[in-house]
Order: sequence, then structure tokens, then C-alpha cells
Amino acid sequence: MEMATRKLGQYRPMLKSKYLKHLEAIRAMFPWVNGALLRPAPGHMSLVMKLLNDLELMLGKDVGAFIPSMVLLDDNGRLAINFSTVDKTQLHKEVVKSIYQRIQSTCSQSVHFCAICGDPQSVKSFCRRHN
Repeated sequence: MEMATRKLGQYRPMLKSKYLKHLEAIRAMFPWVNGALLRPAPGHMSLVMKLLNDLELMLGKDVGAFIPSMVLLDDNGRLAINFSTVDKTQLHKEVVKSIYQRIQSTCSQSVHFCAICGDPQSVKSFCRRHN
């Protein structure tokens, strides 16, 4: 998004009630993450949604059968993801490799968004307003 098209107040810290509603919405959209520990930074919610959507596209609606546990946390302004897969013989090697690459890519992208407000112009995990 370009600076000229940015709405006033678009990148500001998220209230805790709004944060919890976002987590509820994620769990409603992706029921297979209900057993997962989800505590991403508020500014990384869009990255989390994109990752979960991509995993569903790769594995189908029954992602929970292939990824039974997942931990998604904020690690000092960077997204940290830990997950386990079922016996890898059930999944093609290329699918498992693409899952790992997608998760690694999401973690790498997270440092380019402010963890507090989601400002994509951030360079070091937090924007100038939140350093």
C-alpha cells in the first residue's frame, strides 16, 4: 500500500478486545486451529490469515489431519511458528517442503511489518512510532 492511499489512523495499536475478536474470527474461519496456541502480534494478523489460507489451499479443508499441532507466537516483534505434521509418508515430500517454505517465508516477512500496528513500512519489526 502506498503512503498516499493510507487512511488516517489505519496503522495504530489494536485494542485487546479487538485482538481477541480477531483470534475468534480466525478460529471460526479455520476450525482446524482450535487446538493451536495462537498468540501472534496484533500487527501480524494479516500474515497469519494469509498463511492459514495458503495451508488450506495446499492441504485441503482437512488440514488438521496433516498438521495436528501448531504454535504461533510473537517473538519480540517477529512471528515464531512451530508445528508438527503427521507421518511424512502420508504427505508427498514436495508438499511437506512447500509447507516448511511457506511457514519460513511468513516468519521472514513478519519483520517487515510493525508487530504493534501492522505498518508495512517497518524495517526492524517495529515502526518509528513504536520503537
